[in-house]
Amino acid sequence: MKKSITTAPYLSAFCTELALILRSGFPVSEGLLMLRDEDNDRRSKVLMGQLYEETDMGSSLSQALEKTGQFPRYMLDMVALGERTGRLEETMGALAEYYDRQAQMASAVRSAVAYPLILLVILLAVITVLITQVLPIFQSVFQQLGAEMSSFALGLMALGEGLSAASTVIAVVFGVILAAVLVCVLVPPVRSRLGGFLRRTFGGRGVWGRISVNRFTSAMAMAMASGLDLEESVDMAARIAGGARAIDERTARCREMILSGSRVGEALSKSGLFSTRNSRLLTLAESTGSLSDIMADIARRSEREVQDELDRIIGRVEPTLVILASVSVGVVLLSAMIPLLGIMSSIG
Repeated sequence: MKKSITTAPYLSAFCTELALILRSGFPVSEGLLMLRDEDNDRRSKVLMGQLYEETDMGSSLSQALEKTGQFPRYMLDMVALGERTGRLEETMGALAEYYDRQAQMASAVRSAVAYPLILLVILLAVITVLITQVLPIFQSVFQQLGAEMSSFALGLMALGEGLSAASTVIAVVFGVILAAVLVCVLVPPVRSRLGGFLRRTFGGRGVWGRISVNRFTSAMAMAMASGLDLEESVDMAARIAGGARAIDERTARCREMILSGSRVGEALSKSGLFSTRNSRLLTLAESTGSLSDIMADIARRSEREVQDELDRIIGRVEPTLVILASVSVGVVLLSAMIPLLGIMSSIG
């Protein structure tokens, strides 16, 4: 099954192009025609052609985007809002920045997960080769010399023999796991259900919770800059960042406080979404009329903080796995080498 082309990087580039077209004074339909003619990607070219045909027949940009079924709900809502308020150019520029930030965040998350996972697989593969292939060679050498390896090395070799005997079963289990992973990655309904479960279970904890709060902040800044009032901005941002029980509870509490007349900084702080420092900034911004600008600044700082935290996690996990791999390989080899060195020294 083909992966959707409307990824965050694609959406960021597309919104940037539309913002430039609108700034130049071209009608949207003509701009889409230019994008279609200059596009080298076949699937993207077809998509631009669909958008051009819809807008050329009189549909608005938001209607054309929705009819393709390829664009996220948040983008559709924001484009419709930009058309309604006459700020479509600014909206497209803000959307470009938003999806660029989301792409950078997704890349950081993938790095935080992928690198340690690869190191862990390599570690397990090296240890498996040692105990299934290398230790039996040492054992044959010891037998020729009329001696035995240490009990620890013999235990590891027995474990290796057990793994070799169960290799068929292990291969079947590994194949089933690999097939399940591929289904989860390649089948959209399954991926969506699994993603929803993981968000509900883990999305409000630790760094994942901070990523959800960052998405809420970015969406809130975007909505406010596009002309939505506070209640509508919170509702839209909650839909974007929602899914985790803890985050949903905080956004619902924030909305209730805003409806009851609380200031936005106070509501975001007492609901647990923002720190006290950011709350003070928003309270000051509300008094000076720069609320959307300060919200955007908080979103950028929040993104940097999350990326720094992900970098710290990678920085701790990678050397830990390298040290673990080195120690494990050293222990396995020394368990066989030290007795062999003792025999060699006694012979000498």
